[in-house]
Amino acid sequence: MIPNSLTLEGLRSPGSFAPEVTMAMGLAFDRAWRMIEVSHHSILDEYGTIPSRELLASEIVELARDGERNPDRLRDRALAALLPPKS
Repeated sequence: MIPNSLTLEGLRSPGSFAPEVTMAMGLAFDRAWRMIEVSHHSILDEYGTIPSRELLASEIVELARDGERNPDRLRDRALAALLPPKS
């Protein structure tokens, strides 16, 4: 079982994703959250807030609904959406 992926369960209807897609979303979520935890202070300095686990999960689910299946791209695209580069 993938730790920290329970949030994804609450955001999708049962049976809406194949098991391998659910696995990819769980991996993406865990990896993205780990990156947020490691970069916590830098993110706070730059953005003033940390995205919630629920917001991260929601973004990953939406990307998967749009057809993304690669866990690394799910992670990167979710983080880019939640923490866009500042100009």
